[in-house]
Amino acid sequence: MSDEAAFLAAMRAAPDDDLPRLVYADWLDESGRAEAAFLRAEYALAALPLGSPMWHVGFAGLRRITVGLSSDWQRAARRYPPSHWLAAAARSAWMRIEAVLRATAPDLLAALPAGASPEAIAAAERHLGMELPADVRETYAAHDGTGGVDDGAGIIPTEYHGLMGVALHSLDEMVREWQMWQEWRGGQPVEPRISILPLKGPVKAERSNPRWVPVTWDGGGCNLCIDLDPAPGGVPGQVIFLDHLNSMCVVAEGWWAFLERFAGDLESGRLRFEGGELVEDRSKHAEPSAVADPPKAAGR
Repeated sequence: MSDEAAFLAAMRAAPDDDLPRLVYADWLDESGRAEAAFLRAEYALAALPLGSPMWHVGFAGLRRITVGLSSDWQRAARRYPPSHWLAAAARSAWMRIEAVLRATAPDLLAALPAGASPEAIAAAERHLGMELPADVRETYAAHDGTGGVDDGAGIIPTEYHGLMGVALHSLDEMVREWQMWQEWRGGQPVEPRISILPLKGPVKAERSNPRWVPVTWDGGGCNLCIDLDPAPGGVPGQVIFLDHLNSMCVVAEGWWAFLERFAGDLESGRLRFEGGELVEDRSKHAEPSAVADPPKAAGR
């Protein structure tokens, strides 16, 4: 057995023990291998507290390091699957959002519904006929929407046609609107979209798509959707703004990224709540944070 095979076997034998991974990272360093940075970044991120901007900076660093690494090596060496980190990113962002609401709009925080059960989330996925991304599932585990479309908390920002706070759909509202769209399509072939505005980002130029899952509605013709069938160059799970009359665009590479940006905008004061309404101050911007270098294995 080669040295590397021995390291991987030791990691498989003790999946919850970080020491074999850190020792392996030191060996990779000595061999001039870039994979060492991934193992240390994953270790460091797991140690950072959720609910802080620093955690999200660490997550961004891990994602940058991942680019270019062999997917086979990642499957063999990583401690956590990508879905773990997407769920953690959504959970951490919600902790930041809730902290701002607690300090500035406690009534809105108190009005947020409790999370949905795993069984309810699974039932919604069965109705949709597809699995929701881990970050979307984690959101619904935290809050099953933000109340009704007409009387719920309009805390989710949609900014394509100017800032507007909209309610996050409950699972029932998500499924009901999605089913309405399928009835409207009536099994007919997808029609190309004729838009007065150009598409922005890798989203398909279609009037509707059964793999677009609505998560908000503005009460008119616009939704934020989770796009599970992106155009080439897109990412399954990206967030798109859908105006049923004329325009579409990609607004975030995932729901976790949308929530992270929202949390940062609230913390910086660019977005805030006044009288229960979401308002914008364009003079303010979020400041980036920094993360210390991950440690090496003890004693090495």
